[in-house]
Amino acid sequence: MSTLTYTSPRIPDGPHSIEKGVPLYELLNEQAVCYLARNIQLAHPTFKNDIFIKHALDGLDTLTLMNRARHIAKALFQTLNLDYDEAIQVMLESLTESRDRTEESGLETFFYLPHSFLIAEFSPDIHSGQRTASFPVALEAIKQLTTRFTSEFCIRPFLIKHQEETMAYLDQWIEDSRICKRPFTHLSPIGFIERRYLPLRQKKRC
Repeated sequence: MSTLTYTSPRIPDGPHSIEKGVPLYELLNEQAVCYLARNIQLAHPTFKNDIFIKHALDGLDTLTLMNRARHIAKALFQTLNLDYDEAIQVMLESLTESRDRTEESGLETFFYLPHSFLIAEFSPDIHSGQRTASFPVALEAIKQLTTRFTSEFCIRPFLIKHQEETMAYLDQWIEDSRICKRPFTHLSPIGFIERRYLPLRQKKRC
């Protein structure tokens, strides 16, 4: 596709709901990769768009939705060639404005699925199983992502590896009006916690 020249981050339009005969993995296609490249370049001007796009599109057509997201995230992390904290900061600066109710956005917010994989799969806290100085960076990124898309996928590994520490952050998030006014659905990590982990935590404390 032609080179994108917009000057503030944006995401491509998407269908409002699942369409018959159109697989979800098509949401992460060449257009999405090019938009992501442009958004990252706006936040990090030395980013090598052409190299990222080449790696991200290599073999993309053969992958499922989740594997496409993982593949794109890997290409992004490798092309940025920064440490984890720096890469996450660039990612955060590339985001569009936050939204109060992402469930009204349709499927276009699946654009952010690779961002979810970037946060979790390259976190030193997940790889080492130990708390590191990058833990607050990852949790802040999850918080920011949930005002644009579901953070369910990226918060799971942190709950598995660092449950108490992650829950402590979630207790703080409830005080944030951008988070607490969002419906308790799969679109909110707090909703995910409420359904899956709070009952376990309460049982443990009894």
